[in-house]
Amino acid sequence: MANLILPLTYGMNMIEYEKGVQGISLQLHITAECDQRCKHCYMFNSEHYKSQIKNALSKQEWIKLIDEYFEFLSEYQSSGLIALTGGDPILSPYFWDILNHIKINYSMRCTVLVLGNSYHITKEVAKKMKSLGVYGYQISIDGLKETHDYMRKEGSFDDAMRALEILHTEGIRTITAFTVSKLNGKEIIPLFEYLQKLSFIDAFGFDRMIPTGNGKKIKDEIFTGKEFRQLLFDILKYEVFSNPNIILSKKEGMWKVLLYELGLIDPIDTSEKKSFITGCNCGTGTTSVLADGTVFPCRKLEIPAGKYPEKNFKELFINNKVTKLFRAHKSYKGCFRCEANIVCKGCPSMKYAVTGDFFGYDPYCWRCSNE
Repeated sequence: MANLILPLTYGMNMIEYEKGVQGISLQLHITAECDQRCKHCYMFNSEHYKSQIKNALSKQEWIKLIDEYFEFLSEYQSSGLIALTGGDPILSPYFWDILNHIKINYSMRCTVLVLGNSYHITKEVAKKMKSLGVYGYQISIDGLKETHDYMRKEGSFDDAMRALEILHTEGIRTITAFTVSKLNGKEIIPLFEYLQKLSFIDAFGFDRMIPTGNGKKIKDEIFTGKEFRQLLFDILKYEVFSNPNIILSKKEGMWKVLLYELGLIDPIDTSEKKSFITGCNCGTGTTSVLADGTVFPCRKLEIPAGKYPEKNFKELFINNKVTKLFRAHKSYKGCFRCEANIVCKGCPSMKYAVTGDFFGYDPYCWRCSNE
């Protein structure tokens, strides 16, 4: 059975699995402009949306922030990953300038990933991104054609397939991301089967829908803990027996708990509990910067840690009360007492969106929920 676990890549995304990236990632929402109005989008109907449109950072401010990030990586001898997103990052007037700056100055020190839509992907755009060092491009696919178009935009499924094929042909790794709720959960396995039949998909993964922004309107569509465990188990069973030819990312945090319970994660010495370094790394191993400079530990956890350039990157990442709270491991209530805390501490974004307390119980955790 141990051999079957090697391709499962628990707790990792495709980039970490293929390149061994383990460091500090920076997600830059370089624009709030977007061609879609997705039903679960965390950006629209957020209190921060208008500010992102009206008070967007300048090109010089984005460049300075990136320089400070790399100074930080050097100081702490860490590897880096920059994800450019939005909105749709290609709609930013600074998209190409930012890529060019990273390419010229930091190409050997950082992996660059783009999270965007499909509508502005052409052969020429893909070639240019490849020449500027873009490693992977992620496009969301939220179900089979009818469901996906319902969740995002009519015609978007077909256009996503068009763009993914172009990107793959030009040598950019193609990643498909699924935002799961009860509205589309039954289509994860059918979609995974569909994607495997294509020749231009490199990885597939999913995250839970967080009821913030537009997602507040479909808050009732989140799973119970037991329902989510069954969904993960069904996907795991399918993966083991189908031996897929594309990577199934295990970025979703509750994978770790399921695999831990099944004995499919190597035992970890109990002394590791003291450090509590595993589980979600928002605010400790990753951070997000909005188009107006607002910094969140995670984009879906709308608790600002401060604003750039009012404070520099190091201050925003380390020396502020929000990220310091994430390191107060004994404050994680039930998670701290749970045996599985050596691999998990729940999803702070989901906790905060549903209960208002990111130290509380994760509604998706079958070990601590009151079902």
